[in-house]
Amino acid sequence: MKVKMLTSMAGIDYTWNVGDVVEVDAATGKRFIERNIAEPVSVPKRARNADGTLKADDPSTEINEAWTDGVGPKRETASKKTPKKRTATKR
Repeated sequence: MKVKMLTSMAGIDYTWNVGDVVEVDAATGKRFIERNIAEPVSVPKRARNADGTLKADDPSTEINEAWTDGVGPKRETASKKTPKKRTATKR
């Protein structure tokens, strides 16, 4: 279970700061949520039509209809690789 920490915690083999998303077992996650130490992290889900196919987004609207929460996940941008420099070789 993934939870987002609301308070900082530190132990012998871990350090969690405010805002960190941490993977914990279900019992620990439930205990953290009940004690207001953490909040559950929702996983974005794709919206589906009545027949089970995935819905498409309508770009003319502000809300993203392709996701159930109306926002969708943030895209991770790929880092640009710099090309290797060529070196002259003697013949």
